[in-house]
Amino acid sequence: EEVSTLIEKIEVLEGDGGVGTDLKLTFVPGTPGLSTTSEKFTKIDNEKRVKETEVVERGYLEMGFTLYRVRFEVIEEGDDSCIIRSTIEYEVKEEAAANASYVTIEPLEGITQIAKSYLTKNKAAK
Repeated sequence: EEVSTLIEKIEVLEGDGGVGTDLKLTFVPGTPGLSTTSEKFTKIDNEKRVKETEVVERGYLEMGFTLYRVRFEVIEEGDDSCIIRSTIEYEVKEEAAANASYVTIEPLEGITQIAKSYLTKNKAAK
C-alpha cells in the first residue's frame, strides 16, 4: 500500500522518544515553504494517550510563525481499532499572516498512515 506524505525522512537528533526528544523532519522536494524543520516533544501523557510536538527550528518559524504545535490523541474504539485526533495550533506574525495558508494536515495524514501500516503488519506477525 503506497502512503502519500510530504515527509521524506524523520531523524532523531536527541532523546529516547520522551519529552525533550528532538526530531529533524525533511520534507519532499517542492513542498511549499518547507524543506526541513526541527520539532521537540513537549508533552507525553501515556495514560491519556496524548503527544504534543512544537517546531523549535527552521520550517514554519522561518515563515513568520511564532508557534507551531501538533497534538496527537489516540481514542480507543474497541479492542482492534482507534481514532487518532490531530490538532494543529499556531500563531503567526501579522506581516506573515498569508503564510497560514501553508498549514495543512497532509503531513499528519501521512504519519497516521505509516503508523497504521506498521501496527497492522506487526499485529499480524504476533
